[in-house]
Amino acid sequence: MKYLLLIGGLLGFGLVFLGGLMAGRESLPAVIEGSLGCVVGAVLFRWLGNVYQQSVRITVRERETAARARAEAGPAEPGPAEPISSPQS
Repeated sequence: MKYLLLIGGLLGFGLVFLGGLMAGRESLPAVIEGSLGCVVGAVLFRWLGNVYQQSVRITVRERETAARARAEAGPAEPGPAEPISSPQS
């Protein structure tokens, strides 16, 4: 989770800082805005990581529940066998 925080902070800072420089701002205001972008990007990536983790947990739980239900139902009964037809020559 901390890697997502670091990646989000780095991307947030980089995008806002470079955007500020491209817009013609001076260095100091661009760095200050980049710092705010760093915080916003880190929080955003952490939130997205939590949403992703939660969805993976739900999926795993649903699959385990389905597997238990299949195991409790027992083996499936085989249907009627179809005769094997020989090729006509």
